[in-house]
Amino acid sequence: MIKNIMDIKLNVKPLFSMFAHKYYFEGPCRMAGGDALQPGFDEMVNGAIFNGTMEGIKHSMPDCVNLMEPVYLETTCDWDIKDEYFAKLLADNHEVDVYLAMGQFGADQVFNEFATRANKPIIMQPDLWGPARAGALYSLGVDVICELTWADVAKQLIVLRAQKCLREANLLLVPRFNQAIPVAGATDSFIDLGAVTKKLGIHFRTVNAHEIMDELHLKFYLDPEDCFGQSMTQMADKSIERMIELKMPIAKDSERATTCGMAGSAAMKIALVYVAVKKDFEADIPPGKLAFVKTSEEVGALVYEALHKR
Repeated sequence: MIKNIMDIKLNVKPLFSMFAHKYYFEGPCRMAGGDALQPGFDEMVNGAIFNGTMEGIKHSMPDCVNLMEPVYLETTCDWDIKDEYFAKLLADNHEVDVYLAMGQFGADQVFNEFATRANKPIIMQPDLWGPARAGALYSLGVDVICELTWADVAKQLIVLRAQKCLREANLLLVPRFNQAIPVAGATDSFIDLGAVTKKLGIHFRTVNAHEIMDELHLKFYLDPEDCFGQSMTQMADKSIERMIELKMPIAKDSERATTCGMAGSAAMKIALVYVAVKKDFEADIPPGKLAFVKTSEEVGALVYEALHKR
């Protein structure tokens, strides 16, 4: 099945690492009195923070995001660090692309250890203390992103989604020879495809030009008025662009053109049009003649001439 990278979504998981006092006391980070010191008060406040933040998150996500179910963990002033904490926080880690995280003071040890275990980008939910927590994560080697507004968080998510698309893309290259060697199909391409894969994650597929010519099924998708005064190369270029706009299949009975980037050389474009003319009209026209054609009328004349020679 052919997968279109435009359909790829970024899997974003909201994460809340919260803290609640279990006992009745006042301290340096708990300057309150009355009911605010009662066990259970922090849980009530944390619940309100969670519900309000989730509503804001739902209204702030760009269309390219798949918002996963949030994970909520509450630690206490027993200061325990339990294995089940991380089992809960990392349960969906294999599906997550990025965590949208909130960590409270008091839960820092658990939050920081989670971040180092996740090995995924972590975007801090915008708040006053985000930069301080992000600085700690950065010093631990975590891929952390800290923005001060939800609008800027949305921009970061769009960038991360673009990076995911590149990692999952398959790019078809059409070299003439050395099919098994990772070389590009045109001289204006990358020099080291292995380095591109290592840096961006793109995977390249190479198919020998002679083989792909047998699989191609091309037609002209141009209006006659768009062809006047243009070279064959320009006409071929526009015809291919039009095919892509119409989402026409470039290769028949093949998935090798998944996210297909056609070779950029003029010779390749002329070769593509040559195959189209030969298959559509069963006319054998020398490529050397096609290279100098400037109008669709001249193409028609060559086809007419070739048909009447048979």
